[in-house]
Amino acid sequence: MTAEPHGGTLVDATASRPDEADDLPALTLTDDEYMDLEMLGTGAYSPLDGFLTRADFDNVLEDARLDDGTPWSLPVVFSTEGDVPNQKHALVHDGEIVGSVDVEETWLYDEDRWAREVLGTTDDDHPGVRRIRSLGETLVGGTVELYVESEEAGYERRYTPREARAEFDGNGWHSVVGFQTRNPPHRAHEHLQKCALETVDGLFVHPLVGSTKEGDMDPGVRLHAYDALLDEYYADDRVTLGTLKAPMRYAGPREALFHALVRQNYGCTHFIVGRDHAGVGDYYGSYEAHDYLREFEDELGVEPLYFEYAFYCHACDGMATAKTCSHDDEVRDNPSGTKIRRAGRRGENVSEKLVRPEVWDVIRDELRGESAGSEKTASLRTGGS
Repeated sequence: MTAEPHGGTLVDATASRPDEADDLPALTLTDDEYMDLEMLGTGAYSPLDGFLTRADFDNVLEDARLDDGTPWSLPVVFSTEGDVPNQKHALVHDGEIVGSVDVEETWLYDEDRWAREVLGTTDDDHPGVRRIRSLGETLVGGTVELYVESEEAGYERRYTPREARAEFDGNGWHSVVGFQTRNPPHRAHEHLQKCALETVDGLFVHPLVGSTKEGDMDPGVRLHAYDALLDEYYADDRVTLGTLKAPMRYAGPREALFHALVRQNYGCTHFIVGRDHAGVGDYYGSYEAHDYLREFEDELGVEPLYFEYAFYCHACDGMATAKTCSHDDEVRDNPSGTKIRRAGRRGENVSEKLVRPEVWDVIRDELRGESAGSEKTASLRTGGS
C-alpha cells in the first residue's frame, strides 16, 4: 500500500484539448512554468489544482501552509506583466497551446518579501533569488488544465504519480523510500540509499532533471551515471529509477519539505533527507532541513529519514558517518561534487572509495570532453542508448 496523497486526493487536471481553445485569450508559459503546469496536471503537486491564489500565496510565504492550513512550503505561481481578466485563458509554450488557466485573480507582489520568507535571503548571488527577480510583475492565480505534456528527452524516464504508484504496487512494495538528487551518484549517496533500503521494500531514485543552476551537471550524464551504478551494485528488483521534470528552487529547508510532499504524492512512504538538502553555497545550515521537517512530521503522510553526512573512513575501511565512526578527520575522505568535477576537468582520477569506477567513467568522459566525437558521448548528450 503506497502513501496516501498529500491532502487525501491525487489531483488529475489532465484534459483533452477542446476545440474552443484556439479562441481563448492566450498567456505564454516560461519553461519553468510549463514544468509546474505538468506537475499540477498529473497530481505531483497535490492538493494544488492550479497556480496559487493570493490568500494561498501569502500563507505559504508566511507559514509554509495553504490558506486552509495544509502544509505547503513553496509558491507555485504563474507570472506575467499587467492585469489579466478573470476568465479562462489558453496557456501557450513554444507556440503550442498546452493547457489552460481559469484566472481567479491577479496581484502585484513584493520580490524581497518572497525571497526573504522562502529563501531566507535577498542576496542576488542566490540562484533562487535571481529566479524570483526574473519573473513578471503580476502573479496570476487559478485552476489549470493540462492538455499536452512536453516531449521526453531521450535520457528521461518520467513517471506520473499514478504510474509510479502502479509500478510500486506491481512490485509488491508496501513501503518505498524516495531519494531526491540533482547530482551524479558518489559512494555517500549509495551509502544513504542502501541504509534506507534495509528498512523498506523498495527504493525510488528520483533525480530532478528540470532547470538547475549554472555548473550543475547535465541531466543525461546524471541518469547514465545512475544506470551504471544500479546495474552493478543494487538488487534488480528493489530499485526504480525515474526522473522528476521540475525546476530547482535551491530553497534549502523549505524545498526539503516540498520534495518530501511531492514524493508522497508519487507513493513514497519514506523520504531521505541528507546534509544541506536543496541547499546552495553557505546560505543554510548543514542540518537546518532536518530541524525544519521535524516541525511538520505529525502532519505528513511520508516519513523523513534523517541522515548525517557520509564519508569514507580509512581506519574503518568503509563508508560511515559521525554516528558510526569516531576517527579523526585525517583518516576521513569526504565525497564532494565540486572535488569530483574539478578532478574530471583536470584529467585526474578519483578514488574508487569515493566514486564507483563505472560511474566515474561516465562523469570523466563528459567533463573532459575526451570522447565528444565518439558514440558514447554522443549517446550521453542526445539521450541515445
